[in-house]
Amino acid sequence: MKKLAVFLMIIVWLTGSHISVASAWFNSWALIEDFHGNQLWIEVWSDEAWDALAQLNGNGSMRWIGGVVEAYDNEWGFRFAPDTVRVSDGWVAESWPIPSLGSFLGKFAWTWAGVVEARGSPDVNRDLVINVVDLTIVSLAYGSFDGDPDYNPVADITEDGFVDMRDLSRVARYLGEFADFVP
Repeated sequence: MKKLAVFLMIIVWLTGSHISVASAWFNSWALIEDFHGNQLWIEVWSDEAWDALAQLNGNGSMRWIGGVVEAYDNEWGFRFAPDTVRVSDGWVAESWPIPSLGSFLGKFAWTWAGVVEARGSPDVNRDLVINVVDLTIVSLAYGSFDGDPDYNPVADITEDGFVDMRDLSRVARYLGEFADFVP
């Protein structure tokens, strides 16, 4: 069944169903929520930070999440600079609710938060293009779950412990693109 799915996806790819090509890189995004219920989407470039955020998404716990605060066009008017996002293992001297972070523009700041949602990059092999290779990796793990011998955590784009249609459709949706994903 998996071989048939991969074969069909290759046919779709070869027949030109991958129309657009954009010009940037797909990054991973996490929706964090502070202890007051305020939410903020953060873009993550570091694999280390992404792994820590994905773990928080899986276990529902909270940690200090921080980065350099920069102006950004969203509901808060700021975000953490993607290349500066960190998740602390230990104690942080000061942390602030998300709405207060705007007063730290250009500075590093922390908030105590959990991850409500995580959206990994559909470029699962990190070659800077979403293509049939990414689709094949997800297809081969399709139907598996964390603990299953066929489970591939890289293919679990939604970081929910299952490789399912949501993961497969995320790759298929952006097939042929290099583009920033903005939630």
